[in-house]
Amino acid sequence: MLIVLFLATMLMGCRDQRDLTYTRDFKSFTLSAARNNGLSSDIQGIIGDTSIMLTVPNAVDQSKLVPAFEMLNPRTIIKINGVVQESGVSVVDFTEPVKYTVMAENRSIKTWTVSVEKKAAITKFGFYENENPGVLFKDYRAVITGVNIHIYVPKETDLTQLTPRFEYSGGGGVKVNGVVQESGKNAHDFTQPVAYEVLESGATSGEQFIVKVHFLTDPVWTKIGENIIGSRTDGIVIGVNPVTDKPLIGYQRDGSEGGVVIDGAEEKVAVISYTGTGWEFYGNAKGFSEDKAEDLTTAFDDTGVPYASFKDFTNSEQRATVMKYVNGAWALVGQARFSVPRPDYLSMTIGSGNIPFITMSARGGVVVAERGLYPMRFDGTAGMPPTRLPVLPAASHKWLTAMVKCMWL
Repeated sequence: MLIVLFLATMLMGCRDQRDLTYTRDFKSFTLSAARNNGLSSDIQGIIGDTSIMLTVPNAVDQSKLVPAFEMLNPRTIIKINGVVQESGVSVVDFTEPVKYTVMAENRSIKTWTVSVEKKAAITKFGFYENENPGVLFKDYRAVITGVNIHIYVPKETDLTQLTPRFEYSGGGGVKVNGVVQESGKNAHDFTQPVAYEVLESGATSGEQFIVKVHFLTDPVWTKIGENIIGSRTDGIVIGVNPVTDKPLIGYQRDGSEGGVVIDGAEEKVAVISYTGTGWEFYGNAKGFSEDKAEDLTTAFDDTGVPYASFKDFTNSEQRATVMKYVNGAWALVGQARFSVPRPDYLSMTIGSGNIPFITMSARGGVVVAERGLYPMRFDGTAGMPPTRLPVLPAASHKWLTAMVKCMWL
């Protein structure tokens, strides 16, 4: 009889041990006050079939919680995103539900979803352009830490009548000074902190969330990128590529830069473009003009191709030349040194159909009066000079202004 009882006991023990071996369930899941700031007492998780739910005070930082857990089967491996978890040691971000995978000795896996929710709380808060027309010209969202809500707006914002948009958990509603609030409806004076009370369903009072509005710091000027040219520069112009939205700088240079020496008598024109982190040359680092050049201007066509016009000193002619940067090199637009008069104060733009226009103050009194305006456009035929537009005589700015006004009207 004793032998029979002994064998039966052994068999039952083996069966229980076998069942226990492959169990992948939690026995308990706890957030202890000793290991988690903001808790005055331990929080026990409610364990379901594949889920665990915990509710914590609003002052608790959900992003840095240390859970303690006990398994029905101590010989399991518990992981989050492939990282082994240690009870009472591993720090977990519970701002969103977390997936725990539990693997038994037979390598079978069970997935658990652990959610840590706060009591009735404001979950989102912000000032939006739609609710604040004429006051804000973009949306501004708050940072919520515990029961503190901080939001930054431009310095010129009128804080006396701002209407917030918000979301909250809990079914009891939100109040300010005892008055029920609707998201996007109720304006307040935020020159001082405003307390929003969030209620649980059926409760007459709730926890206070303090909204503090701060001004953004004043804008400042900062250096754009590194490797900016350090040699002597003159006649600097800047433009922004309409396609890449990155700046391009043209200038007349001499001196030495990175071992490249430019004779002071040459003073060629060069162009650099911003890459997003630094600057690179468009064309030769010594300058892409054939000889000395002045009065550099730049412009972009609709596709982002940069153009450059300049007074070209080659052969001592001092005439206008226009080039564009294509396929990694500068190419002539029409003929080099095409202008008839000697140009001063060159200016260029790109018109409809990507047609270049330039104008200059003519020197020499040959084709127009001394210092008369001399505008031209490019007809687009290779090897042909630009077309001369009607010439304006010197000191004719009043006529030009009147003509522009008539065209505008």
